[in-house]
Amino acid sequence: EKRMKNTPDIIVIILIAVLAVLLCLLICLLLFKRTKKEVKEDKITYDDSKWVNALGGKDNIKNLEAKGSRLICYLNNNDIINKEELHILGALSIIKSQEKITIVLSDKAENISNLLK
Repeated sequence: EKRMKNTPDIIVIILIAVLAVLLCLLICLLLFKRTKKEVKEDKITYDDSKWVNALGGKDNIKNLEAKGSRLICYLNNNDIINKEELHILGALSIIKSQEKITIVLSDKAENISNLLK
């Protein structure tokens, strides 16, 4: 009879322990994801020829300008850019519109713009 009375207490303790472990795992996963993004932001390649090639070549680039974290690229043909290569070079995101390409580069947009000019 005494054993049966203690059984619900043990189940509650086990459930609390399992929930605590799951909460710790969730926090660790969120921290890892944030760290991974921060690492990617720092991996910007400063090789002008790679950037020019990813943007479709020198003849494809009409004008470039930096605005904060964004590199605005006015191109002759937006369809020939290499998005995968731009991501490898450090682009966090690429926004394509009819008249321009906007590349988000954390705080390095001005550096890349100067490199390519």
